[in-house]
Amino acid sequence: MKSPNPRKVDTLRYRRKDWTNCVAENIEAMIELKCRDFRRYNMGWKSFTEEEILELKSNKYTHTVSASSISFTAEFKEKFWAMYKTGYKPKQILRQLGYNPDILGHNRIGGIRAHIREQALSPEGFHTGRRELIPKRPIEEYAEMPPSRAMIKIMNELAYLRQEVEFIKKATQAASRKGREK
Repeated sequence: MKSPNPRKVDTLRYRRKDWTNCVAENIEAMIELKCRDFRRYNMGWKSFTEEEILELKSNKYTHTVSASSISFTAEFKEKFWAMYKTGYKPKQILRQLGYNPDILGHNRIGGIRAHIREQALSPEGFHTGRRELIPKRPIEEYAEMPPSRAMIKIMNELAYLRQEVEFIKKATQAASRKGREK
């Protein structure tokens, strides 16, 4: 018996019409799940609506809030950590501190707990909002590096400079050809 042509099978399997039907079926399934507003969910993280942003901003423990993120005051983080250490669940703590856990969502609540734990265990302690970025390290001199690392950096720099020289040569040649044609 003759086996089917693989190209023909692939084209039959991946028709555009079938793809759009698949997308439509997924949307219908999401609606059937009665998801509040499935368009507000982006890769697992829920975006806040304007009403939710206003509700979150009205809480005294909110430092800043946008459609995609929220940051808290140091006072909130201290209270959260103290209650968490005594055995309260994150959702219970958020309710007691005036936040609606349904607005924040399960993933974000887990992230809040993790970040507060990280700050509690760090030597700097709790801080309001986001921590400032650490400035980049200054460029090391080759003499200060271990010889093997210095050699690798020098070789990479040499390869990069050679590429630049080749580019400049080609640009110069193209410009001189263009000048001759005129």
